[in-house]
Amino acid sequence: NGPVYFASNTDVLLPDDAKVALEGVAAPLAATIGGVELASTAKLEGPRLTIEQTMRTREEELPADRIAPARRELARFGKQLPVLRSAGEVRELWQYFGKDRARLSALEGLYAKGIAEAEADDSSPLTNRASFRAGIFDHAGALGDVEAAMKIEDSRDLFLARAALRRELGDLAGALADTEEAEALQPDGSTYSDQIYMLGLLGRGADGMVLAEDFEAITKDRSVATQVMATALGWNGQAEEGLGLLDELIAQRPTDGSLLNALCWEAGIWGKMDMARLEACTKAVEKSDNAAAALDSRALAHFRLGHLAATKAD
Repeated sequence: NGPVYFASNTDVLLPDDAKVALEGVAAPLAATIGGVELASTAKLEGPRLTIEQTMRTREEELPADRIAPARRELARFGKQLPVLRSAGEVRELWQYFGKDRARLSALEGLYAKGIAEAEADDSSPLTNRASFRAGIFDHAGALGDVEAAMKIEDSRDLFLARAALRRELGDLAGALADTEEAEALQPDGSTYSDQIYMLGLLGRGADGMVLAEDFEAITKDRSVATQVMATALGWNGQAEEGLGLLDELIAQRPTDGSLLNALCWEAGIWGKMDMARLEACTKAVEKSDNAAAALDSRALAHFRLGHLAATKAD
């Protein structure tokens, strides 16, 4: 595929009265890890935080025996990156939906102005405000914007956006209907996992099994198919059978972080956790591309086993 180069430059303007400081390595950082050149600089000048980062590939492929050392080096590199710390009060996103909503009135005004000035066939100002509102947990307001956008254009993305918002608001039947419509517009099985989850919550585990069996027939990815089937089996009251399928495939692919995390999560949510499966959770953390998700799964595993301190740490 040839070399890849990424560069990002970010400027964040902080409040004038923000009591913040950069902790960690102040000097620019650079390293070559796993055949990839990494560089990062961060500086805080008054209320302005500037971050510049680059990534350039030097090798097209990394031998298998170098993957684990590269992961460790990358973890060490990440720990050196400076962190912005606040000495004062930190306002959480959900507070802006509550007592601090008035602080966002200027932004709300700009979004409203953009919507008022938009062309009749332009739905993007509405979807932009929907994203903003969803980000501060105003799901009802975001839903109104998405539905207004759908009067301008019907698209798969908008059906999926409305499904997500309806799900947040507890309208599982509506969310499922929108997800089914999105799948009908692009019938590739990519929504089946979400559908199976919602069908399970609605007490329709058998319908979820039908989707999982259909997915097995259309996908070439055995790992994903097994994870989807394990999920469906769990919602159909057959959690141990689903875990057995994952165990069988992990025996053939012991370094597949995604499978290990699926086993950890499914065992956790259905209360089937034991020390052997906890070990799989730890392997998932070590081998997954998304370590945060694996840590979340292991936290649930520790909770199931009564390891509250480890739960909090993860």
